[in-house]
Amino acid sequence: MTIIIVAESMRTGDAVGNTVMQEYFALKKYGHEILLYSGNADNDFTAYLIDRTRLLKEIKKQDAVLLYHHSIYWEDGGYILREAQARVVLRYHNVTPEHFFARYSPLFQNLAKQGRQQTKEFIDSGRIAHYVADSAYNASELVECHAPPERISIVAPFHKVGDFERTHLNLDLLESLLDGRINVLSVGRIVPNKGLHHAMKVIDRYLDYYGNNIRFNIVGGSDPHFQRYQEELEELVSRYGMGGHVAFHGKVSFPDLHTYYAASHVLLLLSEHEGFCLPILEAQYHKLPVIALDRGAVKDTLGVEQLSFQDIDADVFASAIHVVAQDNDTRNYLAEQGFRNHQRYHPDILARQLTGIMHAAR
Repeated sequence: MTIIIVAESMRTGDAVGNTVMQEYFALKKYGHEILLYSGNADNDFTAYLIDRTRLLKEIKKQDAVLLYHHSIYWEDGGYILREAQARVVLRYHNVTPEHFFARYSPLFQNLAKQGRQQTKEFIDSGRIAHYVADSAYNASELVECHAPPERISIVAPFHKVGDFERTHLNLDLLESLLDGRINVLSVGRIVPNKGLHHAMKVIDRYLDYYGNNIRFNIVGGSDPHFQRYQEELEELVSRYGMGGHVAFHGKVSFPDLHTYYAASHVLLLLSEHEGFCLPILEAQYHKLPVIALDRGAVKDTLGVEQLSFQDIDADVFASAIHVVAQDNDTRNYLAEQGFRNHQRYHPDILARQLTGIMHAAR
């Protein structure tokens, strides 16, 4: 069977790019011919890609399956689906609602608005044989847009969590982090829906109530389109006098990411919109407790016996950090339950699930 995987963009370190490549390798193991196309890919991926001319030829084959990754508006993607005679499986990663971007980037606000409209257009077209949602939350959005529930399957995104097993810690970084302070970690792009402005208030409350023995490490790339948001976060750090307690590290190497997870006491997640949330699995692999805001797919991804709150209450989150960091029994319980949860997303399990869907879609 020929499976043609397409995605609007593939960026190094990005969740969609990682999912696409891991799908590519996983499905290849089952003996399928896998072709890969992206409209905008980093150099790390170009060796795996076919060109547009071949793409348009391959999608005309009726015995092929087109696996389309949808996470943002893609004008050419609409054309590809209209031209396809292959069976189409839509992999829905969710499109962030445009209101998160309104104050910061008219470009991304418009792309998000068009992307969510395109979701409806894809469903209304009648061209989709089956839908793959990253989470139950994403599946519910598809149903709200009138996708037939019986044609929706839930398969979590592929990931590279297993690569941590083959990665060395950065010992110099580790030594600098293990200085007796409580390390609170955030992992993810610095964009408005990730809720870092809420996290700043949480750290401020912690300093007020529990002392200054804390450090908030923010790991994740910034985007020039959201420079204003970055500046607002830095202004909050200055206003609250937290310069010695908050550090922006930008995008880091994989060994450094491994080290931040290993040396932290808590992953703080205050994102207001998540279609899955890969950092949860990465933290749980490292037996790092997660304290999260219950939004979107977060609680479902976390699994049972994990710590999440429905309301954005800085006092509550600050207290939770204090308890988890200081109470060994609580921390160990959350860590063990989280590690158990992350195992249900093993790549072999995901590969079997997705392969079954590909065969059924033929």
